[in-house]
Amino acid sequence: MSLLLDMGGGDQVFKRFAASLDLAALLQGEGITPVALHFFSPDIDDLAYLQDVEASGAFCPAQTVLVLNEGLIKDARPVDAAFAELREHSIYRAALKRGAREIVLPRLACMQEVNSRRLSFLGAEKALGLTNRQRVAIWRRAVAKALAPVADWLP
Repeated sequence: MSLLLDMGGGDQVFKRFAASLDLAALLQGEGITPVALHFFSPDIDDLAYLQDVEASGAFCPAQTVLVLNEGLIKDARPVDAAFAELREHSIYRAALKRGAREIVLPRLACMQEVNSRRLSFLGAEKALGLTNRQRVAIWRRAVAKALAPVADWLP
């Protein structure tokens, strides 16, 4: 069985709970593989939560994924330029140094339509118009490729 907890940015409850139990070590001791996924836009402020959990040790499993979300780049900069400042930050580099893996979540050109119609990605491949269905299909393949470096950590 897999369990996913989606904690919004800035959530303090999970950090306190995880720190109080040494949660990553507890889960590992029970044969459960904890995985932390941190999602980022190019905004340097997105590092605040990672900085808090890394500095406190609240939840820092060996299986930590740093996800750069290309879809949140608000201009035409390429991924490397948009995320350069974030990637150079000491807390980001420290997480990579301790074994975190970085992936880039590709942009989906028709994401707004998928969201506004409240479609799943699988559903979008059937419900959208011809070109957007193809965009979603291509994007899903790109996501699978992007996840390959951490596939052994995911259910």
